[in-house]
Amino acid sequence: MKRRIYWVMLLLSAVGVVCASILTLGVTASQSMKEAEKSVCQLTDSISTSYNYMTLEEYKDVLTHLVDNTRASVITEVGTVLFDSNASAAQMENHLDRPEIQDALKTGTGEDARKSSTTQIQTYYYAVRLSDNCVLRLARQYS
Repeated sequence: MKRRIYWVMLLLSAVGVVCASILTLGVTASQSMKEAEKSVCQLTDSISTSYNYMTLEEYKDVLTHLVDNTRASVITEVGTVLFDSNASAAQMENHLDRPEIQDALKTGTGEDARKSSTTQIQTYYYAVRLSDNCVLRLARQYS
């Protein structure tokens, strides 16, 4: 009888530890994603303010050197990619159908989370309409 009680208690303890671990992992992952999204939004807003003070080539140079695995794109109001820090802009398809681009053109900002068609990795996108109606979009992958 003691042996059976011991095994039941051991099993219940193991189940409790597993459940607590899963819950902790879920909460931590959710917090991490929210922090990454907040960081991308703040970075996009701060970089977009410098757009009027630089040439497009200077701006591209700044966007090329972003840290923390952040991808940057500049997209025209008709969806043509002028610059992308991770891929050849000339070979990219039109981006006008992307939800964050449409929202940015309509309201000034837009965001979306989806699997990237370029990298095939779950990615968070945040876009801001610039003064010449181009859109600056930053993206960060979820790991």
